Amino acid sequence: MIKSFLPIATAVFLLTGCATTSQNNNSSAENAPKSINENQCHYNNMPGAEFIYVGTPKYFSLYFEGDNGYLGKSDIGTKLKGKKFKFSGNLAQEKSYQKKYRKILNINGNDIQFDSNVKTAVLFENCETALWFKGHVNYDRVQNEDTFIKVDGQPFNVNDLAYAYGTNNVKPAEYKANIEIDGFAKRATIKTEFQDKVMLRAWSDSKMKTKPNEFQVYVDLGFLGDWGHITSARTRDGNKYSVTKINTDVDCSGNLGCYLTETVGVSLPISFLEENKNGFDIKFYGMQQREVKISGYHVKSLLQGLEQIKI
Repeated sequence: MIKSFLPIATAVFLLTGCATTSQNNNSSAENAPKSINENQCHYNNMPGAEFIYVGTPKYFSLYFEGDNGYLGKSDIGTKLKGKKFKFSGNLAQEKSYQKKYRKILNINGNDIQFDSNVKTAVLFENCETALWFKGHVNYDRVQNEDTFIKVDGQPFNVNDLAYAYGTNNVKPAEYKANIEIDGFAKRATIKTEFQDKVMLRAWSDSKMKTKPNEFQVYVDLGFLGDWGHITSARTRDGNKYSVTKINTDVDCSGNLGCYLTETVGVSLPISFLEENKNGFDIKFYGMQQREVKISGYHVKSLLQGLEQIKI
């Protein structure tokens, strides 16, 4: 378990001093959170690794915010770029309107799950600033060296993710497929979680006694301004597969024009799952092209569902 890696007794602290102090500070665009009294500072005792923000200062507010939200046009990004900080592992209290969603990341060969769209307390060196890390779509950026760098130069690891997204939130992924029985159609649908716009599914009889020969990759493909008109797909072994068109959707609410989604399916042999347990790539072709990564989490979850079939 990940928790066994973490010195939780120390981690549970610690932002009771830091976060509580932060909550009493004014973090408007003109006035970022004030320094924390040295007597209330536990920075040196915080167990997480030290990071520095190396991204463009004007994008600082994409990753951090104060107690009152967006940092606006404050120059805090310039002031804190290159300053050491630690993620606390302590999450802000969840709001009623806050919609969390599950995310899976593979870190050093381990599939890790956590709820995204959370806020984690962060303390900068010398206790000069306490902010919140905005963990909405930043999970990949935490381990991206053009945005954050670990001071010790070591690779990003599971513990780092736990402190960034909550020590009680991050845990090993569970491989599990959902099985839906349709007694009228005499069919069972075995499918994975819809994650990163991808789902894998297969079918058996309603008594789960027939093993399928194929499974389907179900995926949403996005295009800006014009349809992709996807007609075929290929795996890295060069094999070509026909594509089933499932659905389309149009969203014209953005400022960059209409975002078009083509939902398609492609059937692959069941043996492909066993041969690619750690995931595989598939490329879709049409008027435009899209390459999609199918994660090992998806593959292993569908295999777990197929194990329920009693031949």
